[in-house]
Amino acid sequence: MQKIIAGHGSIVRRKFAACAFWILNAASWAALYIGYLRHSELPLGEVAAAALFGLLLQLYCARFHSPGAPIRPRWLSCNVLCALALACWLLSLGFRGLGADQKHMWYGGELLAWGWLGLGQTLAWLANPLFLWTLVRLSTRRRTLVSGPLAFVLALDTWRLDTYLADEGGGQYQVYGYGWGAVLWLLSMTLLLAACGSVRTAHPHSPVALVRPQPWLRPLGLALGVLVVAAAGALAMEQRQIANHTEQAALAAFAFKRDAVCTREVPPVEHPVAHISGPLTLLIEAREHASAYPFEDLEDLLSWGIPAIRVQDRDYQLSDVGGERMMTSVPAAGPTPLGLLIRTDGPNLSALLQAEGGVVLFKQDWKRSPAYGHSGCPDFSPFPAPEQQPRALLTSALGLPAKPVIPFDRYAVADSVDYQGVVTAQGMAAPVDGRSRNPGCPATVGWVSARADRTPDFISRRDGLRIGDKWFFARRIGEPKLFCQTDSAFLYSVGDRTELLTLMIEKRRLSDFQRHWRIFVEVTAPQTFIENAKRGVTLDSVVEQDDQMILQLSDPRDGRQITVVAKPKPGKARR
Repeated sequence: MQKIIAGHGSIVRRKFAACAFWILNAASWAALYIGYLRHSELPLGEVAAAALFGLLLQLYCARFHSPGAPIRPRWLSCNVLCALALACWLLSLGFRGLGADQKHMWYGGELLAWGWLGLGQTLAWLANPLFLWTLVRLSTRRRTLVSGPLAFVLALDTWRLDTYLADEGGGQYQVYGYGWGAVLWLLSMTLLLAACGSVRTAHPHSPVALVRPQPWLRPLGLALGVLVVAAAGALAMEQRQIANHTEQAALAAFAFKRDAVCTREVPPVEHPVAHISGPLTLLIEAREHASAYPFEDLEDLLSWGIPAIRVQDRDYQLSDVGGERMMTSVPAAGPTPLGLLIRTDGPNLSALLQAEGGVVLFKQDWKRSPAYGHSGCPDFSPFPAPEQQPRALLTSALGLPAKPVIPFDRYAVADSVDYQGVVTAQGMAAPVDGRSRNPGCPATVGWVSARADRTPDFISRRDGLRIGDKWFFARRIGEPKLFCQTDSAFLYSVGDRTELLTLMIEKRRLSDFQRHWRIFVEVTAPQTFIENAKRGVTLDSVVEQDDQMILQLSDPRDGRQITVVAKPKPGKARR
């Protein structure tokens, strides 16, 4: 190749080298544009090889671009390499360095300012002060036998970082990929390494003579620089060519992904159900208590538009209870035309949807990612939006709309009324052992128990209340307790604040579980009541009057009782 480029004379050599340089320059950038930006269907290997070969050949042709065959010393002098290293380092501060997703990205300047907080996970941040210190020493033509190579070695520790601190609470984000800022930053370290091999210092035995104490560092640094650029470009092009559409959208904010990209797509359902004529039977088989979200919460599944779901011998659906959207359950009745089987084993989850007669509508396997914000392979989210998986696959197979019509909930926002309570009387009664969990309630009224009612523990995040053979899953009010009075059920939770006893009380009708009201009461109570608030204090009676309520509270363990008169706070009259 050298003989071909050199030609038979100096004029031919110069003309050919000049033309080849610009032709290869244009071809290389065109190849990078086609393969990286346009996601062309051209074979990736050939495109990447052509681009890399062209870029390397440009450097070779540049050697003969001038009449003098050797490369001019000033082209790769210490000053030029230092200037290039500093330019790449400064540019890296304005580009994305790394991140978990498009919303959680760290730019180079942010990593420089706050990266020292992650020294317990990686030592890469220490490369920055060493980089600047080495540049200062090179500018004064002093030896850098340790600082330059050490800065490069510390910079390589970036690739060991797989998670980083997300918040003050100690949460961790997993590193999804690296931006072009990280590539420029590492490139600056390789150029610094080459500069360390180009510096000329005084000979130790002859102060007049100048020598390069580490000449091998210059070709090593330049070769590593070419390798960094070529590897980053090849990874960027390859991952964008083979990634599925979800990964391609995620890669838009990165140069390349830290791990292998997902190439699998969720195939569309060929024969979706035209109409659901009965409940969907759900069966979950989990090994070692592996999570099956989002299939573990029936209320979430029903909010996708599924009319009813059958689990064991009960049917669950979303109902309108006095204007309140609530999941209810009744004993199973009628056939089930569809069955959904979910199997989980660690990060692996498989879903099988079958119609009557064993007809398979879809069978899909996922490998879920334990990291926050990562979707798994293929696309999977434990809290999916309508267009995300596995919700999109299930709703399309069932023939459901993307935005289903579900019962309106007039209690979707907090509507409790604030009350201020005052202790008006105190007393003592005999301590009570083994008090009923649902005092005053009929035998047919009580909390749904996974053991007593033989229900799986994944039904709902809310506590279910049983009234006859119907179950109601109302919005939680802390750790609720229950007592009944005449034809009403009072759900309440007791808490504490600084020198205050707090109660959230909700009154519902026993016949149909419709809500009458909800209040939040703050009481300046005796210290013993405040200390035992969550563990033992119970609400024994509620007397409603025109402008106030009289509450009877007790601590069954020691028999203490208090009477509280609660009134609405100004401007907070009860509805």
